[in-house]
Amino acid sequence: MSVEQRLIRLEDAFVTLTKLAQNVDARLDDVDVRLDDFDQRFNSLVDAQENSERKIAALVDAQLQTEAALVRLAKAQESSEHRIDQLVDFQTRAEGHFQEVSDLLRQIPRGEANQ
Repeated sequence: MSVEQRLIRLEDAFVTLTKLAQNVDARLDDVDVRLDDFDQRFNSLVDAQENSERKIAALVDAQLQTEAALVRLAKAQESSEHRIDQLVDFQTRAEGHFQEVSDLLRQIPRGEANQ
């Protein structure tokens, strides 16, 4: 092989190496674009996760407040039922007293009531 042929082969090899380097650069540029897109999507997912966690925490807080309100409501209901029972008892006793007074009034002769 002559020096000239070697030189041509060396030039061809250099051209091939240059093309390969350009291909690697293009591929690396594509990888950079994909990584940037991945980073943006990942950051969106992180933001969405944080937002979800805030909402879940708010729901948990609301649930705790609801449960506390239900406990207060149950106590109020129990108190109301107790008061209603007392009122029923009072009403029953009052009706009994009114009946006694009515019976006593009926026993008074009519003529004495006008005097």
